[in-house]
Amino acid sequence: MKPILALACALLLLCAPAAQAAVDQEATFQDDNLLVYGTPDKVAEAMDELKRLGVDRLRISVFWAVVAPKDRPADPSDPAQYPNGSWDRYDTIVRLARERDLGVNFNITTPAPSWATGNPEREDIKETYEPDADEWGRFVKAVATRYDGAHGPGRVDYWSLMNEPNQPGWLTPQWRQRGGDWVEAAPQTYRDMVRTGWQALQDTGHGSDTILVGELAPKGRKETKGLTIATDPLRFIRRLYCLDDNLQVLDGKAAEQQGCPTRDQIAAFPVQNPGLFQMTGWSHHPYELLFAPDRRQSWPDWVTTANLDDLQSVLGRIRARYGQSDL
Repeated sequence: MKPILALACALLLLCAPAAQAAVDQEATFQDDNLLVYGTPDKVAEAMDELKRLGVDRLRISVFWAVVAPKDRPADPSDPAQYPNGSWDRYDTIVRLARERDLGVNFNITTPAPSWATGNPEREDIKETYEPDADEWGRFVKAVATRYDGAHGPGRVDYWSLMNEPNQPGWLTPQWRQRGGDWVEAAPQTYRDMVRTGWQALQDTGHGSDTILVGELAPKGRKETKGLTIATDPLRFIRRLYCLDDNLQVLDGKAAEQQGCPTRDQIAAFPVQNPGLFQMTGWSHHPYELLFAPDRRQSWPDWVTTANLDDLQSVLGRIRARYGQSDL
């Protein structure tokens, strides 16, 4: 399947002017407070209204820490080992959406349960700190099994892996000190999570589903670096794909610091990271909160609606670097 670039999410698609919208463009809606945390009656009422408004798909955050038990189950990949009621809110969403012919995009994301994270010095970042990629893969497998059409209220066939991993509210550390210098940490963590999450979806019969990666926030903190300092999206993407700022393959110490191959990189990296090359598409959150959507940013590593072509270009050049077909 040829990958596509899935640009924007939530209300951005819903609010796109008709003159600029493609005829096959989906209208996607997200409101976790309403749909994930609302009562079944409120969720049903909201879905009825959304259907009338022309919404096609609901983006639903599947929060790892909300579903997971306090203590690690013997097999976290088995949805039957989760406590009674763990899946109720998501079962309700899938059932009600199916009744109204609304598509569902399950965005599986942190925060994570304490047994699946590292041990930071700051307690306030515990739920996002060094999530274990293997445990993450087991959770993705549990969700994918629950919603494979045979075990729960219906099948989900549209997935995205993590929410805004370049933001410290979802993933920490963003940066790590190495030899007195700050180096990017979140891209490597996310790379490992994509690897195990992708494999979990393949192993549960979802390999031909829509699978999105990325889900990046539009801005970081420029050259500011630190444990909880957001990473600029294009910089994040370059390190995610083990490339330097000139889109050349990392080698030597720089490659080691990012958990990247140090030999035969062009051949090895796509084989080790199939999800980064075989995904259905790349998802990005380009919405601008303070300025008009057509105002281009002065910082080259930010990506808002005004310079989405920069993102498309970088992703295409990355694929070319590794000998892959363009998006």
